[in-house]
Amino acid sequence: MPLKNGIEVMQEAKRAGILPYTMILSGYDEFRYCQQAIRLGAEDYLLKPVRSSDILQKLKEAADEIEGVTKDTEETIAEGKNYFVERAKEYMGEHYYENLTLMEVAGKVGITAGYLSTLFSQEKGFVDYLNELRIDHACTYLRQNYLKTYEIAYKVGFHDEKYFSKVFKRVMGQSPSEYRKANRT
Repeated sequence: MPLKNGIEVMQEAKRAGILPYTMILSGYDEFRYCQQAIRLGAEDYLLKPVRSSDILQKLKEAADEIEGVTKDTEETIAEGKNYFVERAKEYMGEHYYENLTLMEVAGKVGITAGYLSTLFSQEKGFVDYLNELRIDHACTYLRQNYLKTYEIAYKVGFHDEKYFSKVFKRVMGQSPSEYRKANRT
């Protein structure tokens, strides 16, 4: 760099309270310089000459670290599953009984509601997935036979027993009471 070296820039950033992700690419092969960079918060130190493919790999790793991408994420992508949809499903699975909205779930996974809706529509749709998730939990309660149908409806996130019954029949092909009779444990 023409006016300052990397260490000086890192020192100024630290004094300013700015902590950027820093990777050093340097011709200095002195261990002392590397130590100083690491102490100031450098995440990596590459010594010239270095192949462009190595730089690109380090940048990819840095981007993954910053974005929170893990091996699980890479496996999810490799399996053909969408990372954001899987994160949304995970969140919905933990909060299915709440009054979930597309906008809220999209915010939790870090994308827009429109984009999440588009991603979900490639499978079955946001509302359909949420309803099926709720009905799955309702089936568990119905088999246990401890709660009344309206109590189960509210417990799994429906605010109207008639709507719950309608959705249940559409998903399961029978009413909640028919399901209960056929599946008592």
